[in-house]
Amino acid sequence: MTGNGPYATTARHRVLTVELHPTLEAAEAAKRVIDSSGCGGKCPCTGRGHELIRLLDPAQMEAAA
Repeated sequence: MTGNGPYATTARHRVLTVELHPTLEAAEAAKRVIDSSGCGGKCPCTGRGHELIRLLDPAQMEAAA
């Protein structure tokens, strides 16, 4: 896992790769890159197996309920 922030992009292939981002816009841009490049040419997925996830701490989850 690399980065810092409440948004995560993930690639689930041979190993799970997680990159954290400070803003939704940064996470969306990173996901577009991995979707279009197939994880930098390391897999044939081209968008499959990639996710953008918003992370919440327990206090934020309770406030949202």
